[in-house]
Amino acid sequence: MTTQKFGGTWTQEKLNIFTEYLDAYLTVLQKQKFKKIYIDAFAGTGEIETKDGEQFLAGSARRALEANKKFDYYYFIEGDRDKASELQRMIDTEYPQMKSISKVYCGDANDKLSDIINNVDSLQIVA
Repeated sequence: MTTQKFGGTWTQEKLNIFTEYLDAYLTVLQKQKFKKIYIDAFAGTGEIETKDGEQFLAGSARRALEANKKFDYYYFIEGDRDKASELQRMIDTEYPQMKSISKVYCGDANDKLSDIINNVDSLQIVA
């Protein structure tokens, strides 16, 4: 398993704020008719080990997939091939019901983000 090792106690706080924001955002937009798309340009593996090795935290990608309210599509971008593969394995094994609406890209975030945005109307996710 490829582990991301960074952050500290503030990382947990930051991720908790992210989760609260995600829940609020999806609550506000739940009745809108347009498609809601989640894009994580630095997705990682879905799990973070703090630098001190004392905590394993659910990362932003995992938290987005676990949210009670759902996006219509999820696009994850990760520059490191091993981390992108680990994220794809996590989706395939732990969130198989999300495979048809999730896509993991490996590459430069600027390039992939531009591709996604420029083609968002024609993009389809096929598992």
